[in-house]
Amino acid sequence: LVQWLELLDLSKWPDRLDKPVFHFQLTKAGHTLELQESDIKALERIIDITRLNTIPPDIMYSLLAEKAHNGILSKDAFDSVIRRIVNETRGTDEDEIQLSDAQKAYVSYQLRKVFHAYDRDEVDEVPVKELACGFSLFTAGGKRQKLEIAFASFASSQSPPKRNALGRTEMHRFLRAILTVFFALNEDWGARNPSTYTWDILDKSSSECTAVIFQSRTRDPDLITFEEFTKQFDKIPWLELLDLDKWSDTLDSVNDINS
Repeated sequence: LVQWLELLDLSKWPDRLDKPVFHFQLTKAGHTLELQESDIKALERIIDITRLNTIPPDIMYSLLAEKAHNGILSKDAFDSVIRRIVNETRGTDEDEIQLSDAQKAYVSYQLRKVFHAYDRDEVDEVPVKELACGFSLFTAGGKRQKLEIAFASFASSQSPPKRNALGRTEMHRFLRAILTVFFALNEDWGARNPSTYTWDILDKSSSECTAVIFQSRTRDPDLITFEEFTKQFDKIPWLELLDLDKWSDTLDSVNDINS
C-alpha cells in the first residue's frame, strides 16, 4: 500500500539520465569537473535571452571596469551593466526588447550564481578583473582572443605592472578566474557542495596548473609572456570551454552518437 517505501532501496532508482558531456580531471587528488547536457542547455538559454555573445570581450571588460571602484565591482553595479547590455542587444522593437518575467527570473538566477562564485567574502563585491575574466565566456570571440584580453588585464594589474607577462601569483589567479565560471554553471555541483569546498578545489587546481606551466622554464623562471603561455594550452584542456561553439558542437556530437 505504501509503494514509495521501495525508494529507500537505491537499486530501485533508475540510472541518472543526464550523463556528463565534459569531464576534466582538475587535481592530482582526483577532483574533477563534469558538465552535463543540462548545464550546456542552461548556457545556451542565457545566451539566447541576453545575447551577450554579440559583445566583444574587450567591450565587456570596459563596461564592467567603468562601474568598478578601486578594482571592486558591486552586485548592484554588475546588475546595471547586464541591464544595459540586454537593452542594447535586443533591438529597438518594443516586443523584442521586453523580456518575460520567466526570462528575467532565469537570467537573474543564473548570473547571480556566476557573480557570487567570485564573492569569497560574501559581501556582494568581487574583484572586477576576475569576474570579467570568467564572464568573457559569454562574449563573442574564440578562446585565444578571450585569453589574451584577460591575460593583459592581469598583467597590467600586477605590482609593479609587467607588460604582457604574468608571474606565478597572477597566473594562479588568472587560471582560477577562468575555472570559476565553469563551476558556477554546474548546477549539480553547486547543489551538492558548499562554496568553501569549491573554492578549495579551485585553488588547488589553479596552483597545480600554474606549477605545470612554469616547470619547464629556464629563462625568466618566474615570468611568462602570453605567446609563451599559448604553447601550454594543451596542458589545460578545460581552457577549450571558453569557446562557446565548443559547448554546442560537443553536445551535438554526443547526441548524434546516442541517436
